[in-house]
Amino acid sequence: MTERRSPVLPALAGAGLLAVAALAWWFTGRNADTMPDSTAAATAQRRPVPVIFYLIDTLRADRLGLYGYDKPTSPIIDALAKESVVFDRAHSAAPWTLPSVSSLFTSRFPCEHGVIRNQLRLSESLPTLAERLQAAGYATGSYYQNNFVGPMAGLSRGFQVVEFRQDLETLDLDAREFLGRVADQPYFLYLHSMEPHATYFAPRDLVKKFGYVSIDDHEAFRAHWIGYRMMWFADAKASRPVGSTDTTEGVDLAINNINALEASAHILYDAAVNFADIELGQTIEVLRQTGAWDEAIFVLLADHGEEMRDHGLWFHDQSVYEEMTHVPLMIHFPGGRHGGKRVSENVSLLDVMPTVLDFVGEGDACENCRGSSLLPLVDAAYGGTYRPSELPTMRWNVWGYYKPLKASRGDINVVVRDGDLKGIWNKEPGTVELYDLASDPGEQQDLGPSDGTRATAMADKAAQWLAQCEATKVAPTEVAPEDISSEDRDRLRAHGYFGG
Repeated sequence: MTERRSPVLPALAGAGLLAVAALAWWFTGRNADTMPDSTAAATAQRRPVPVIFYLIDTLRADRLGLYGYDKPTSPIIDALAKESVVFDRAHSAAPWTLPSVSSLFTSRFPCEHGVIRNQLRLSESLPTLAERLQAAGYATGSYYQNNFVGPMAGLSRGFQVVEFRQDLETLDLDAREFLGRVADQPYFLYLHSMEPHATYFAPRDLVKKFGYVSIDDHEAFRAHWIGYRMMWFADAKASRPVGSTDTTEGVDLAINNINALEASAHILYDAAVNFADIELGQTIEVLRQTGAWDEAIFVLLADHGEEMRDHGLWFHDQSVYEEMTHVPLMIHFPGGRHGGKRVSENVSLLDVMPTVLDFVGEGDACENCRGSSLLPLVDAAYGGTYRPSELPTMRWNVWGYYKPLKASRGDINVVVRDGDLKGIWNKEPGTVELYDLASDPGEQQDLGPSDGTRATAMADKAAQWLAQCEATKVAPTEVAPEDISSEDRDRLRAHGYFGG
């Protein structure tokens, strides 16, 4: 599979590729003074600049070289970082695709847009980034390999071209096809790849770069993953109230079986990340060949990460720890402007939409966005002030069940950040976990029991924020089971969402 792409890697390398007081502000619209002050910056923003998003599903930031990983998973992404602005502390809004991408496209928190499970569709009263750009005269296209970001969830709104792709190796071809359609019109192209998603598929030659995994072990890993997910979603799959069935024994058995294959799982994941890296390189080569690369603002990001026994479990959507929520984010500006800059502030994927709209001169279209433009962090010439969210991530579980997790974390978890200090408020058990990420990046030493003052302050902040957020909720549309196509159901099952 990789032979078609092997000549691209040297070509790319040769081209050098390679705070409660703030609550009111968050819920009354973002700062209006983020337009650039300098003439040059203002001119750049008001041009109808093409916009390209490339989202790599389930990609942990700490598995990339630019974030410190010591294995060769990401040579192309690492080289791209030298031409781009890299955000070292970017966080997803949620620990799985559907609520995370809904937040990315609307710059609203999950507790606002409400799209937190299958059979919910984004309210039409919440405009998406694609709709905003289409209204500004952009041609829009979405090519995706995860049906959670398509029509089923209402996330295709605003896209004139909407195509699901089963094959993992077509996004470069899709980019070329779309660019051939748009001629001289400005455009927004969204590409969503699935390579690192479980069960961590990559061609065998890539797997061998990171270690040995037998075909039998890979098949066993896949079988245990399927069993794990089926039991996790057993009630939702059977249309029973979630929590009706205690599948703890079965889930524990599956966890133990996966634990026995832990070394193989890490090898497979690394290989899948490397596969994603190669596919990205092929797409960027197309952008270079067509002249789009130097003209467009290119955003590379992930929707969430992946747990690999970091806190005892596997895969995603069950926590808000860093392995799940710290995601890669980089922006390649036209002509490589600002290339090599690293931004150390905590930022959110909710900031991406206002950033893009500001840059292309449509900042007024984001007056109700919860995120803030990142441009002031990139260059002071853009003017304005970046106002970070102290509560960028939340988990709201309504369809998975595992009794020990329900008891320890509950179903609603809210993150509060203060520099390196991270708090996790677990609403139902009423507990607060507190971690110093500077000294404990793996979140293994909970400071909450020994620092009650700060823990209580973070819990109070999270509770007030959540109440405010829920008060602004725009109810999503309920989708009847019969209105979900058999094709979409099959795709959900293939991705481990057996509640589909």
